[in-house]
Amino acid sequence: RQAAEELLRSLAHVIRSWARDAPGGGPPDFPWGFPRLSPMEGSDVFPGLGDGLLSPIARDFRLHRQTSDDGHYPGLGLGRGAADQSQRRLDEIERNADFWCNLVGISGAQPPQSRLGVASATGWGLSDVRETILEEFFDLTPERVVEVFNGLARGADGRISAEALGEGLRVCGLAGLDSSVPGRILEAVAPGCDGRLQPAEFETILSRLKLAQLLVGQPSYAAPARRLTVVDYDPRGSRVDCCSDVRLREFFFGHRPPPRTLVSPGVRWVHLANLDLTLLLSLTVKYSLHPLAVEDVIEQCRTKVDRYGDHFFAAVEQLSLEWPPRGDMPVQVRGSHISIFCSGPPNLDTVITVSQPDRSFSEDWPGYGSEQSAGGALGRPPCREASNDWVERLRRRVEAPLSRLKERKAHFLLIQVFDICTDELVMVTSAYTTRLAHLEAELQAEGARLPSSWLDEMSLIRLQLAVVMRRGGGGGR
Repeated sequence: RQAAEELLRSLAHVIRSWARDAPGGGPPDFPWGFPRLSPMEGSDVFPGLGDGLLSPIARDFRLHRQTSDDGHYPGLGLGRGAADQSQRRLDEIERNADFWCNLVGISGAQPPQSRLGVASATGWGLSDVRETILEEFFDLTPERVVEVFNGLARGADGRISAEALGEGLRVCGLAGLDSSVPGRILEAVAPGCDGRLQPAEFETILSRLKLAQLLVGQPSYAAPARRLTVVDYDPRGSRVDCCSDVRLREFFFGHRPPPRTLVSPGVRWVHLANLDLTLLLSLTVKYSLHPLAVEDVIEQCRTKVDRYGDHFFAAVEQLSLEWPPRGDMPVQVRGSHISIFCSGPPNLDTVITVSQPDRSFSEDWPGYGSEQSAGGALGRPPCREASNDWVERLRRRVEAPLSRLKERKAHFLLIQVFDICTDELVMVTSAYTTRLAHLEAELQAEGARLPSSWLDEMSLIRLQLAVVMRRGGGGGR
């Protein structure tokens, strides 16, 4: 319980610091900022988030789907009238998965995630995932996109040729494309009214080609698709979609349904169960996740809360019970790693969660081998998958008829994940309380006749509780 309380205090302290130190100061009431909640709802944790948390480049490079207050689309550089038509055209080409996949298919370029897949298959031996893979191939943060876009060669009239576009794509790791691809893209994307390629259109080209490169050539979408669950909710209801092989491309290339109410535009929760590299990298591209945060997911960082670029990131080294506790049996604990993104600037209306088995748990948890033998003796072999009980609990909260969660924005969902993980930690400590009470009763009944195994288990419990405190407090491994 002390470790759980320390985790929540650390969360509150870090996020207060973000709001205090944010560029621009973060005024308390943005039109699309987070609502002021009562103390029980976390107002002291997320005070008025909004554009003040965006970097200067990200504010200038607002995604083309967002509209500024002055009636212009900053990402397209057009007035509202011209932007409406260009916006519809760009949305249509973005959703055309066949067009982008065919461009990559005719090139036959090897998907970059294969390098990471080889490393993972041999024990995750890649020396530096971020520099070798993520920053080279999958960095689509606003700062990186603007940097590459500004470096493209332009003619005397300021226009970007197909050759210059091809060179820019190679800089972003899209090498091996057929020579005809840049020209076909420029024809399809249809630049703005002045005939010049805009940053938002360049971002569309990069993201769609990256997604196509990731998804084309996969032997089957069905198996990994079952790991991806998408939940859209707003005050009027919720919708759960477990992406099938057919729906996978539609999800990654398409956009979410339009909001049913203007008061609350709704929240999307995307959950990836048991890490799949192709799906994780596709989510990285679709939501412009920061390479540092994605590296933390792959390498399973310690419990932490941080902000990377324009989104928040949290990780939890979760401890949960293998099965309901029994006082007459040793406590059986499972280790999982949960990563949480709060993305979608400037509204931050998207939460992405990734759960996976804790790869270090077998080495870090005292008595792991003996516990698994005890589990097998009971006819209940230990589970090798990550604990996803918290996912079902969170889904039930979202789908409840009178759920207050549906009335709140994405940050409240992030807090709920921490709340459930804390509950799991409390259940683990309660199980130890029950077991220790049973051992104390044995001591009183048996006295000096207790076997040596009694003392061995007491020593083991002391070591295990030290790990619980260390992991719960974010102390690392």
